[in-house]
Amino acid sequence: MSEEQWIRAVEKALKLVQGPFTYLDFSVHKSTKEVMVKVMNRETGEVIREIPPEKHLDLVADLMKMAGILVDKRV
Repeated sequence: MSEEQWIRAVEKALKLVQGPFTYLDFSVHKSTKEVMVKVMNRETGEVIREIPPEKHLDLVADLMKMAGILVDKRV
Protein backbone atom coordinates (compact mmCIF):
# COMPACT_ATOMS: atom_id res chain seq x y z
CA MET A 1 0.00 0.00 0.00
CA SER A 2 1.46 3.37 -0.98
CA GLU A 3 1.68 6.27 1.46
CA GLU A 4 -1.03 8.14 -0.43
CA GLN A 5 -3.38 5.13 -0.27
CA TRP A 6 -2.62 4.75 3.43
CA ILE A 7 -3.48 8.41 4.09
CA ARG A 8 -6.75 8.12 2.15
CA ALA A 9 -7.70 4.96 4.08
CA VAL A 10 -7.01 6.63 7.43
CA GLU A 11 -8.98 9.75 6.44
CA LYS A 12 -11.92 7.59 5.36
CA ALA A 13 -11.83 5.65 8.64
CA LEU A 14 -11.71 8.90 10.63
CA LYS A 15 -14.78 10.23 8.83
CA LEU A 16 -16.67 7.04 9.71
CA VAL A 17 -15.66 7.20 13.38
CA GLN A 18 -16.34 10.89 13.95
CA GLY A 19 -19.93 11.79 14.62
CA PRO A 20 -21.98 14.92 14.09
CA PHE A 21 -21.35 15.99 17.69
CA THR A 22 -17.78 14.74 18.19
CA TYR A 23 -14.35 14.86 16.58
CA LEU A 24 -11.03 13.17 17.24
CA ASP A 25 -7.87 14.98 18.29
CA PHE A 26 -4.61 13.05 17.87
CA SER A 27 -1.41 13.97 19.70
CA VAL A 28 1.81 12.41 20.93
CA HIS A 29 2.55 12.25 24.66
CA LYS A 30 5.74 14.22 25.21
CA SER A 31 7.51 11.90 27.64
CA THR A 32 6.48 8.44 26.44
CA LYS A 33 6.09 9.23 22.72
CA GLU A 34 2.80 7.30 22.73
CA VAL A 35 -0.10 8.37 20.50
CA MET A 36 -3.11 9.72 22.37
CA VAL A 37 -6.60 10.15 20.97
CA LYS A 38 -9.10 12.54 22.52
CA VAL A 39 -12.79 12.37 21.66
CA MET A 40 -13.94 15.98 21.75
CA ASN A 41 -17.38 17.63 21.85
CA ARG A 42 -17.73 19.76 18.68
CA GLU A 43 -19.84 22.45 20.35
CA THR A 44 -18.02 22.93 23.66
CA GLY A 45 -14.54 21.61 22.92
CA GLU A 46 -14.83 19.47 26.06
CA VAL A 47 -12.84 16.23 26.25
CA ILE A 48 -15.28 13.32 26.35
CA ARG A 49 -12.72 10.52 26.49
CA GLU A 50 -8.95 10.04 26.23
CA ILE A 51 -7.40 6.87 24.84
CA PRO A 52 -5.15 6.07 26.64
CA PRO A 53 -5.80 8.52 29.49
CA GLU A 54 -3.07 11.16 29.76
CA LYS A 55 -2.83 10.54 33.51
CA HIS A 56 -1.87 6.92 32.82
CA LEU A 57 0.85 7.98 30.39
CA ASP A 58 2.13 10.52 32.94
CA LEU A 59 2.36 7.70 35.49
CA VAL A 60 4.20 5.47 33.02
CA ALA A 61 6.63 8.32 32.28
CA ASP A 62 7.28 8.79 36.01
CA LEU A 63 7.91 5.07 36.46
CA MET A 64 10.25 5.06 33.48
CA LYS A 65 12.19 7.98 34.97
CA MET A 66 12.47 6.20 38.31
CA ALA A 67 13.71 3.07 36.56
CA GLY A 68 16.25 5.13 34.62
CA ILE A 69 14.82 4.22 31.23
CA LEU A 70 14.49 7.79 29.98
CA VAL A 71 17.76 9.44 29.10
CA ASP A 72 18.13 13.19 28.81
CA LYS A 73 19.60 14.37 25.52
CA ARG A 74 22.04 17.23 25.70
CA VAL A 75 22.18 19.67 22.82
